[in-house]
Amino acid sequence: MPSRRHTTPKRIAAPKVSGAAFSCLKTARVPIVDVWASYKALSDAGWTQQRIADAKGVDRSQVARRQEYADLPTLILGRFVKNDFLNEGHAREISKLCNFHNLESWLTREAAMLEVIEKVLAKCTKAAPMNCDPTPRAKYA
Repeated sequence: MPSRRHTTPKRIAAPKVSGAAFSCLKTARVPIVDVWASYKALSDAGWTQQRIADAKGVDRSQVARRQEYADLPTLILGRFVKNDFLNEGHAREISKLCNFHNLESWLTREAAMLEVIEKVLAKCTKAAPMNCDPTPRAKYA
């Protein structure tokens, strides 16, 4: 019987990517609203918070917060998409307005959230980004 010669498969060359294109891929950021939506989608698909936390490599409490942020009113989420310097710190402060039932007769939760976001945006316009501190700080420790 003739012996078969063992051959190794040929390597396939990696595609060439220019430096500029690679730099663009490396620095591309996922909008924070999309991150929140991905957590909500996994939850809607039946995943537990602990399973999501294990898969994403975060604490279960962060999964709960991100699912809560995904449920913010559409108008508020739109502001986060349009103004990408808004971050989870801003969302955390906004979400504190959740217990708002005693004022709803004259000021809705969504209107209050929108007012807060508009004030942040007024301070942090694109014309003067150096005057903006994008990370909100709690008044009380």
